[in-house]
Amino acid sequence: IDIGYKYGLIDNGPFVLSAEIVLGLPTGKVNGGETGLLQTGDGEFNPMIRVAGGYSFHPSPFYATAGVAFNNRTRDFSDEFHFFGEIGFNTTKWVLILKSYSIRSFFNGDASVAGNSIFANNMEFTTLAPEVLYRVTENFGFVAQSAIAFQGRNILAKPSYSLGVFLQL
Repeated sequence: IDIGYKYGLIDNGPFVLSAEIVLGLPTGKVNGGETGLLQTGDGEFNPMIRVAGGYSFHPSPFYATAGVAFNNRTRDFSDEFHFFGEIGFNTTKWVLILKSYSIRSFFNGDASVAGNSIFANNMEFTTLAPEVLYRVTENFGFVAQSAIAFQGRNILAKPSYSLGVFLQL
């Protein structure tokens, strides 16, 4: 479970900047099921600090965001550096987005638990994820995304696909 708090440092005008802290709580099981391969957590507490900025090119429908984060992993897992970015095209009905996310390990831990999984130590990857959002009404719509890791180390990676419904409050 992740619990976070995000604060807008600059929130007026075309440029915005935010700071965020995310606390990864040690919930779930490192070894679940009969084979021990059903992992629902890694047993570590990890605070992550993020800074992100965005820019609206209004009146054109384009925007861009980028950010960095430091993930302090405990229980002898290696700390991580995260960086991410997104560009988007926003109309009344459609939003077209291209996202990228990358994690780099500091290789400063000795944890060997969790092997090759989403909870692995010294995991590194870079993803590219196109996303399409369609607004049925101003506050309700559908979203579809596909993501692929085009670079990875110590992680099993296959393309992922997701479909969703959103309600904007």
